[in-house]
Amino acid sequence: MAVRFGAILLDVFVFFFVFYFMLRLLIPQLIESISGIIANYHVYEENVTNWINSTFSSTSSVSQATEGIMSVADRFYDWVLNRLPDLEN
Repeated sequence: MAVRFGAILLDVFVFFFVFYFMLRLLIPQLIESISGIIANYHVYEENVTNWINSTFSSTSSVSQATEGIMSVADRFYDWVLNRLPDLEN
């Protein structure tokens, strides 16, 4: 019984140890990736605008589609910027 309890305790300890170190490796990379996306946001925005213009070049709804997509993208960008300090902590 004591051996079984010890084995279970060791398993739980190893699980949390591995989980902790995986998070220690993952979170800084995740923050770096999100920061890179934020830093290159304007490039992505330009690419989306160019894609919309080339896709809808023959219709009059180009400006409406561009404004709608960029409005959503801008709101997402602002939301991420507001949450980034929380991620770093």
